[in-house]
Amino acid sequence: MTEFKVPGIACSACALAITNAIKEQYPALQVDVSVESKTVTIDSSVAKEKIRTIIESVGYPVL
Repeated sequence: MTEFKVPGIACSACALAITNAIKEQYPALQVDVSVESKTVTIDSSVAKEKIRTIIESVGYPVL
């Protein structure tokens, strides 16, 4: 599993935007976005940098 800290996640709409962006490119990917802990967790062998780029492309900087 890979976890990303995304401090800009503030609500369920933010979580949905991130999930949809990742699933658009990787439909079979298991994605968990937590509003409470402000994290995105994926269970995949996809390169971390690719996922980081997707998250940041929808306006959410990754720490």
